[in-house]
Amino acid sequence: MLGRSGRVGGPFVIYSWEEVLVSGVRFFISGALNTVITYIFYLFLIIFMPYQLSYTITFAVGIVIGYFLNAIYVFRSKPGMKTATVYPMVYLVQYCLGMLFLYVMVDIFEADERFAPLVVIFLTVPIMFFINRMVFNGRKS
Repeated sequence: MLGRSGRVGGPFVIYSWEEVLVSGVRFFISGALNTVITYIFYLFLIIFMPYQLSYTITFAVGIVIGYFLNAIYVFRSKPGMKTATVYPMVYLVQYCLGMLFLYVMVDIFEADERFAPLVVIFLTVPIMFFINRMVFNGRKS
C-alpha cells in the first residue's frame, strides 16, 4: 500500500521505497553469502548422508548464520531473545515448503539433488524478505 507520502505501509510500520530497496539489496547480499556457505556445506554432506538429512543440517546452520546477518547487517537491529525466538519459527515454514519443493523436484521430477536446493531458494526468498522485515523492524516507526 502506497500512502500519499510515498511510503509503503504494512501492519506495523511505514517504510519509504528507498528503505525497502536498500534493505532488500542488503538482504540479497547476505542471502547470497549465506547460500554460498550453506550450499558448499550441503555438497560436502551429501557425500556422507542422504540429501534430506544434508538439507536439514545445512538449513539449521543457515538459520543461525542468517539470523545474525539479518539482524546486524540487513535490518540494523540488535539481536535479542524475542527475535531469536521468532526467527526460527518463520524459517520452519520455509523449511516445510523447501522440503516439499525438494521432494517434488528430486523424487518426482528426478532433478539432480545437487542443484534442486538452488531452485528452492529462488522460490522462497521473496516472501521471506518481507516476513523477516516484520520480525526485525515490526515495532519501529
